[in-house]
Amino acid sequence: MRKILISTAIVFAIAANVGIGNANEVLTNTDLQMTVLKQVLDLMNEEFDSTKPLPKIVDVTTLSNDYFMDTWGFEVIFKETPVNHYHWTDNTIALQPNADIDNLAHEYTHYVQDHYQGYDFADKSDPYALDYTETEAITIQNNFK
Repeated sequence: MRKILISTAIVFAIAANVGIGNANEVLTNTDLQMTVLKQVLDLMNEEFDSTKPLPKIVDVTTLSNDYFMDTWGFEVIFKETPVNHYHWTDNTIALQPNADIDNLAHEYTHYVQDHYQGYDFADKSDPYALDYTETEAITIQNNFK
């Protein structure tokens, strides 16, 4: 528990130092993004590996329905109310314009599950594994609130 509290304190201290004035900085501030990723890795007992491709971080509202058709296989109905998500097929984290650090941490958790821990998000045969990945992402996210 102590490690989590210290890690969270470090994230908020760094976030304050890099000058987060609005939520758009989560989408654009690469120093902040890297800090959050390293804290997520620490909480998940993983070491940063510079050989792994970093996810592309984009504003979800800029994505077309074609993107969702290509990556998810269907047209999304939440285009008017976009949701944050990580998609493994193109290693992209899509965040709402008003996303906060905890939203980024949640999606980074899925990235780590994919690139560091080898979860197969395309395999829908094990509902427990899918539930676990989301539960773990929520648990990590809560450390950043």
